[in-house]
Parts: sequence; structure tokens; C-alpha cells
Amino acid sequence: MSLPRKDPEWLAHIRSLRCCLTGRRGNVVPHHVRLAGTCGVGQKPPDYQAVPIDAVEHSRIHTMGTTTAEDAIIFERLVYLLIEYMATREGEGF
Repeated sequence: MSLPRKDPEWLAHIRSLRCCLTGRRGNVVPHHVRLAGTCGVGQKPPDYQAVPIDAVEHSRIHTMGTTTAEDAIIFERLVYLLIEYMATREGEGF
């Protein structure tokens, strides 16, 4: 069974977390991380590939991109959140 692409409940959880780049709370939005093979050109990645990013930083990322250090932080946080996501879905056939 495949994971759902849309998961509003998970995105609400992501919004409740601290920004993984600044550590700030509030005004956090889900930043969908692109991984090879999970979405096509012009498609948003699945919700389970979202990390919490401050809205100001999120705008900057989409305008200017990320540094190598930021990519490493985002990827590390994504791995942690994917493990959490799978643990919360245990028993659902995933």
C-alpha cells in the first residue's frame, strides 16, 4: 500500500513545530522537500515530505534557494519526521 499524497492532519502537525532552520515557533509553514522519484516537474511533493519552516525563511528559500548547510539541516529533519510519520501510521498497512 502506498502512502497518501495529501494529509491535512500531518500538515497541521508540521505547522505546530518549531522552524527547523531558525527554531522559531508561530508563523511556521510546511516546506515540501523534493526527493527524486516522488513528484514530477510542476508537482508538489507529498505532504509526508514536509518540514517546518518559518514563513519568512520559506519565502526566501523559494526566491533564493538554500545553502548546502541548510539542505543538510532540512534533510536531517525530514528523515526524523518521516520516521515519526510512519510510526503514527503503524497498523494502517504502510
